[in-house]
Amino acid sequence: MDLKINFTEEDAALLAMVQGPLWPNGCEHEEGTYVASFEIFNFKQNRVDKYDLYLFQDRGSKRQHVCIRYGKEGSEYISPGDLGGFLARSDGVYEPYATAVRILLHYGNVEWSKK
Repeated sequence: MDLKINFTEEDAALLAMVQGPLWPNGCEHEEGTYVASFEIFNFKQNRVDKYDLYLFQDRGSKRQHVCIRYGKEGSEYISPGDLGGFLARSDGVYEPYATAVRILLHYGNVEWSKK
């Protein structure tokens, strides 16, 4: 299933989304797991940081995991874990997490099931 989002100009402005992917798939995620790309202005560094968002199913389980790439090197990514835990921790403290959550919730549904 292809997860890539086709977004409107209005959504792009609201969610800071840009055409992507911006970075090579250094994590070698399977095709169809790329969701979207977004930009965030980094006030501390006075620059625009760019991210690619991936959502993939963990091998051997039904859990979906999040990966946020921020550069071309293989090690330049943030992997905050499974989607449920990611959503629970994404309270806006770390802006890439908060933006990724807004994109995921704007375009999709989050399923919950009892462990």
